[in-house]
Amino acid sequence: MGKGHYTRPAVIQVTEMRLSYGFSGDCFPLTFELSERLKPLVASHLPRRRKWHFNDRVLLWLSPELEPDLIAFYQGGGDIFLMSYDEAWAQKLDIELLRELAKRLEVLSPGILTMITGQ
Repeated sequence: MGKGHYTRPAVIQVTEMRLSYGFSGDCFPLTFELSERLKPLVASHLPRRRKWHFNDRVLLWLSPELEPDLIAFYQGGGDIFLMSYDEAWAQKLDIELLRELAKRLEVLSPGILTMITGQ
């Protein structure tokens, strides 16, 4: 094979990786760790996007202004989060998203954060 050629299976693997990794990937570890820990409570309040990665649904719930980027990604025409946004901004956003998630969880289940942190 010459330079620049690729096989069909490689394209399929990249597509599968792209969809399993999702738009947000692991850009928001603090937020996604808490949402995963309380997944049963969180999942029932997420937007109904069945084919979307759980973390991306959390991101949409907490930050609806990212919806156009998420839709573009899942329709195949958009980049992953870090291709569009700065990593330093992602770290700051993770803290903001975590605060928003904590507020929403306290509304949904008062005392839940105290219970899971033991404080």
